[in-house]
Amino acid sequence: MYSFLRTRERFLRGGTQVYNRPILLAGALDKLERLAQKPGSDSNNPRWAGFGCVVDLLDLNDRSRASFELVMPKEASPENGRISVLSPLGSSLLGLKKGGVSRVNLWGRSHNFQILDIRHSESVMKKKEETPP
Repeated sequence: MYSFLRTRERFLRGGTQVYNRPILLAGALDKLERLAQKPGSDSNNPRWAGFGCVVDLLDLNDRSRASFELVMPKEASPENGRISVLSPLGSSLLGLKKGGVSRVNLWGRSHNFQILDIRHSESVMKKKEETPP
């Protein structure tokens, strides 16, 4: 149980930090731009982790699991499962497919997270339903 709580705290902290070095921020923005130009995935099953997706993660160190929605920084609320795409954890997930492994450095330590599943968030699905054909 302690391991799960420690991992959950690590996930939450990784979702709130926003890059403060221009080169890292530029890399995250470049990933977002490339994702926007990729051919779309079907309406219910996104191919890549990106803005508006819910990503189920497995911590490869202690085998704990967590789910997070990737959102823009202003909408981030890690305690509610929403992490910024410009945070170290969020940007490391961008563009990865199911089964992909993200390596991210948080607080001087390297962490490895595997993507177990990717799906559109409920808010994205509602917007698609409301959009006329």
